[in-house]
Amino acid sequence: MAPKRRAASFTKAGGKKVKQEPEPPKDAYQSAREALKASTPQEKGQRKVDVHCVQISAEVHEDYDCMLNQTNIGSNNNKFYVIQVLKSGNGFYCWTRWGRVGETGQSKLLGPYSAMDQATREFQKKFREKTKNSWEDRKSFVSHSGKYTLIEVDGDDEAEVKVETVDGPEMKATKNVLPCTLDGSTQKLIELIFSKQMFNDAMEAMNLGGCEK
Repeated sequence: MAPKRRAASFTKAGGKKVKQEPEPPKDAYQSAREALKASTPQEKGQRKVDVHCVQISAEVHEDYDCMLNQTNIGSNNNKFYVIQVLKSGNGFYCWTRWGRVGETGQSKLLGPYSAMDQATREFQKKFREKTKNSWEDRKSFVSHSGKYTLIEVDGDDEAEVKVETVDGPEMKATKNVLPCTLDGSTQKLIELIFSKQMFNDAMEAMNLGGCEK
């Protein structure tokens, strides 16, 4: 049997050794929050090319940049989908990356297109296919069952996390509260993604065990 790992230690003045406890594991809220931020290429006030797009040196064209998410506890789904129109030199591209939240996932780079509208049409086509909404009407975005939802993750602000009746009994978890400027549907999505209780229940249902409550 392999020996148990011992906590790291350092020597204090006088020759005495003091145990240095390892850092506690991250909770489900923190892990999910960091995973979404890592998957979201944009920062407040500017838009950045997805960090996983390394094939070309480019910049995001206008505001053709979005992060989509689909969460379904019953099907154990928590997926993201990134779509961007990129400009590199005289060419335009449509970049997509998708997969499970917290993972790099798969990606595809379409182009180059000589005309900008070719790339934007591909972007709009993907957006409608994944959300059942048109890009032009995104300010009045409507979530549809079985489709992705448009989200924005800006800055380091924390928000209250509260989920009610998500495929089961009422579940709640809380964090420090700061004013939220997101629309109602987006708030509900973020609350769902960051629910620690939801994570525990889903893990227990799969006999995998949840995180410490």
